[in-house]
Amino acid sequence: MTVHSLTDLNLHDSELLEISIDRVDRQADRITLRLRYIEDYESMRTTERRLVFSGCVKAVFDMNFKVTTRDSVDTGFEVAPSALLEAARQTLGKVGLTVDKAVKHFRIETNTTGSVLDILAESVEIVPN
Repeated sequence: MTVHSLTDLNLHDSELLEISIDRVDRQADRITLRLRYIEDYESMRTTERRLVFSGCVKAVFDMNFKVTTRDSVDTGFEVAPSALLEAARQTLGKVGLTVDKAVKHFRIETNTTGSVLDILAESVEIVPN
């Protein structure tokens, strides 16, 4: 399911299980977050889901480790206006590449480790694991 806004998802307290980067197709680099996703807050029913960012042009991960419990998501949102996105447009423009206007700056912040994941991508979708 294509996501129009990360704030519409039940990301808060969903557990971040894995991060993977797929660079097989250089035209459509993808970053996938595997989550134990909270389907319903009232019952706290969870399922494993993947949050897939497609058409990535840049990612900046400020991650902390050595915590013995699983890391949960605090929040996910779109950053606009985005200095990171503008800087990516300028940097890539210097080598003759254009960053599509559809690219957005998505940010995921975690509770347990205080990590921040900034992802510049054309789209994001949430799919079953």
